[in-house]
Amino acid sequence: MNKKISSLSIVFFCLFSSSYASNLELPEITQNMGMKTIKIWLWELDPSVDDRDDIENYIISTIESVGYKSDLLLVLSWLDSNYKNYQHFDDVIHKIDDSDNQLDGFLDYIQKNYKFKNNDHHILMTESGWDDSIDGKTYRNSHFSIASDNSEATAAHELGHMLGAKHNSSFSFWNWTASIMKQSSIFNRAGEFWSNDNINAVRKSFDIFLNFPESKQISFASNSYLTVDSTNNAPKYDMLGKWNESKAIVYKLPVNPNFKYTIEIEKADFDTYLYIYDGKGNEINQNDDNVGSSKSKLSSLSFNSHREVYIVVTGFRNQHGNFTLRVEKE
Repeated sequence: MNKKISSLSIVFFCLFSSSYASNLELPEITQNMGMKTIKIWLWELDPSVDDRDDIENYIISTIESVGYKSDLLLVLSWLDSNYKNYQHFDDVIHKIDDSDNQLDGFLDYIQKNYKFKNNDHHILMTESGWDDSIDGKTYRNSHFSIASDNSEATAAHELGHMLGAKHNSSFSFWNWTASIMKQSSIFNRAGEFWSNDNINAVRKSFDIFLNFPESKQISFASNSYLTVDSTNNAPKYDMLGKWNESKAIVYKLPVNPNFKYTIEIEKADFDTYLYIYDGKGNEINQNDDNVGSSKSKLSSLSFNSHREVYIVVTGFRNQHGNFTLRVEKE
């Protein structure tokens, strides 16, 4: 596995050897105090993907051209035959002709085998495009895309869609290049810059990433907290809990490492999902009940070094309704 790092602030970084929590864990990347990391995972489907450096430089240069001023760290990692779990990936994912099916299969593989983290962005890299004359494809505002190396700019272009950017025809007349969101042609080459609208869209995505969604503070008057709430009028969030946009209510819970906690949805008129995140948006625990019951419960939770966690209540396939949430300190 090869890594390349870019920072949107001026700071030095050191990466240590990767370690693995389980057979299907992504490699760990050392966290840096005060920094939030966006991870770009480049999954090499074909061992002969060309011009890695050019692909990486397009991604890094394009992201840096947003001009985002924050302690935001961009890390690029190639997942190839050197990656511990690559064989499992290689046994399941194969090059096919249809780009839609290729993207769906890649998304399905990651969903089934890796825990969701909101700072992970996965790009399936191939040596050639697809039969429908497609060199890349993504779900907009998502965490998945596919890209061929027919153009070194394709992966950066698809990442733009993942960060909310749209196609445009913005040009730089000084050097006859087009914005990264317009594919290059015989008349111009793909540039490493954004249109103004796409700059704003990508900055908005970074803002959302850096700031956990607005939450309700939970304060204990005793050892238990009880609230009756509803997701009927709750805002929709991308990638909170499940991978699609869904209505959700978020609670901020200050926690003490000396206590254990039980978090339960006692009553609900819809099929509930219950998720626990840390302040960086990483999933700590979940209960999506999976047995047809509307109740979700997590018992005897220890949060160790965390000082606060976020409780997310949402519904199966965007279901919503009324519920009662109980939080208890043990």
